[in-house]
This record gives sequence, structure tokens and C-alpha cells, in this order.
Amino acid sequence: MKEKETVRTEKETSVDLISIIVPCYNEEKSLPAFYRATAEAVGKIRGADCEFIFVDDGSQDRTPHILQDLSRPDSRCRFLSFSRNFGKEAAMYAGLQNASGDYCVFMDADLQHPPELLNEMYHTIKEDGYDCCAGLREDRQGENRLRSFLSRSFYHIIGKTCGLDMGDGKGDFRMMNRTMADSVLELKEYNRYMKGIFSFVGFDTKWIPFHNVERTAGLCFCFYMRSIPIDTIPLFHKAAA
Repeated sequence: MKEKETVRTEKETSVDLISIIVPCYNEEKSLPAFYRATAEAVGKIRGADCEFIFVDDGSQDRTPHILQDLSRPDSRCRFLSFSRNFGKEAAMYAGLQNASGDYCVFMDADLQHPPELLNEMYHTIKEDGYDCCAGLREDRQGENRLRSFLSRSFYHIIGKTCGLDMGDGKGDFRMMNRTMADSVLELKEYNRYMKGIFSFVGFDTKWIPFHNVERTAGLCFCFYMRSIPIDTIPLFHKAAA
């Protein structure tokens, strides 16, 4: 059977589509608030509509059921479910593979990535000629001390080793145009490190500073630890040499 294709009408094609890619791991308590806040923020962007692509990374709570509840009344919501926890990098890549937007943005479900910045990100790329607009976290207020220590140490090591622009605070929260998204997808590494790939592909990026906030709910340590693929450091070092 031929797979059903999504057909965009002439009216729809005049509006840019923003794909919002959201990796999820045990986010049952934060997802409803995230969805409401982000849908409201995108609704204020003139000239653009959105699709939500949630990727459930083997959650052990009710995250898959929450995603089903969100997708039923809102055709903009789609979700993928992994058979087990493969890590944030795999979830981000799977979401990007399934994104059909003119622009793609990665966001965490815990509202630590402010949805109100989406409007500025979109217009920065659309009107100012940038390929990517990313959030620059200015502090780590409210964050677990162990996570802060591990994160700072990791960025210090990989920055010294690989010579790529991946300073502390330069995270995954970013919007990119379709050209950059396709370039990221062309890199077929098995062990992916998305922050490194974003820097490696070399597109023009504008950074928007924002202050860190506490997670709305849930725990993140295990999910975060799986998002640090240490074995990718030699690969980036070799490529940068």
C-alpha cells in the first residue's frame, strides 16, 4: 500500500512551517504545560505555523499516553516511540529525520528552553540572513550541582580537544533553516553528538542569551548522562585536525 502523503494546500504553502522537535524521557508531568506554552508562543508568530514532533525515548512513566492524548485533538502533534532508552542524541536525530518544516527547532520538554524566544529566532533567520538562531544560556541557576559540574567539565574537555565552538551555555535549543537541517542529516555517524555536528557543519548562527530556570517537573540526570557520547570526541578531534 502506498504511504499516505501530507498535502499542503496553496494557502498553507504561503505560510512557513516550523517543526518543533522534542525529545522526551519520563516527562509526564511537564508535557502538558510545555505543549500549552509552546503552542501559545508559536500562535503569535506571524507568517508561520508549526508541527510538534515528540520523540519518546523509552520512558518508564505515562509519557507515551500523554503524547497520545495531545495528538488526538491536534493534528499538528505527532510522536515516535523508541523500544528502549537510546539517549537524547538518537531522539533528536529521529525527530529531525521526520521533520517536514521549512525551519526546525530543538526544545526540551521541561520548559528550560523559553518558548517566547521562538518568535525572535524565526524572524532572525527569516529576515536577518542567518542560517541558525540558538539560545545561549547565561547561567545555571536552579540546576543540579553535579550536572553543572559534569557539563562544564565536558565542554572544557571537548573544546580543548576538538577546537569546535561548543562553549558552556551553547546547547541544543536552536532553530535552523531547511538547508542546515539537511546538512546535519547528511552526516551519518553512528555515535552522534549533535552540538558538535551543529558546530562542524559551519552555518552562520546568531546567539540569543537567556537565563536558566528550574525544570517544571521530572528528573533529568539519567537522560542527560546518555546524551554525552564520550566516544565521539576522537572523531571530532580527527575531523578538526
